[in-house]
Amino acid sequence: MPRGGRREGAGRKPGSKLTKSQLIAAEAREAGISPLEVQLTTMRELWRRAHANGEMDADLAAQACAIAKDCAPYVHPRLASIEHADRGVAPKSGSVSITVQYVTPKPEPPTIDMVPHVVSPEAAKLQERLEAARRELARLKALENDSNP
Repeated sequence: MPRGGRREGAGRKPGSKLTKSQLIAAEAREAGISPLEVQLTTMRELWRRAHANGEMDADLAAQACAIAKDCAPYVHPRLASIEHADRGVAPKSGSVSITVQYVTPKPEPPTIDMVPHVVSPEAAKLQERLEAARRELARLKALENDSNP
């Protein structure tokens, strides 16, 4: 009996690609929604209704949680389980000893209440502009006083 390779009558039959489920999936793609989007929208709406009046409706919240449980594998990736083979890691079985030492705390360093004077590079420019504005204001007040005897 032959193994592998091309065999007469094997494989997908012609025309079987357009199954009913594929037609439904194509319609959903054309409409722009997916089953996951429908589930997530329904879950959000149920959760909103469950908390709408200030107190939680447990039945609606339970329905939302059931949908969330179904959607979780498609939205949140699973965390990989990793077994460490590092020297610093304690073995899975056996005893582990822990030593605790109490030490006296270091005294707090003295604090300085003064804030250091920090000058930005633009401070000199701003100071010059302020002095120019003050001079201009004094000039304008002098002109105003001269025009009003």
